[in-house]
Amino acid sequence: MIDSLYDQAGGKDIAIVGLYCDFLAQQEQSTTGMLGAILKQLAVRGGIPEHIRQAFQKAKNVFGGHGL
Repeated sequence: MIDSLYDQAGGKDIAIVGLYCDFLAQQEQSTTGMLGAILKQLAVRGGIPEHIRQAFQKAKNVFGGHGL
């Protein structure tokens, strides 16, 4: 399915990300982990703009140094 979507996007400014969930590992899979995986795929694709990096660093200080 992902390959088909990727082919259809063909050169357009569209991001295709995938998420695999393992039924047998439900206890280890969290919403935070799944969203983090999607964000990581998007960040690797085009980099993270500097203003977003700065906002993230500022928010980390507010929330006690916790990451995503």
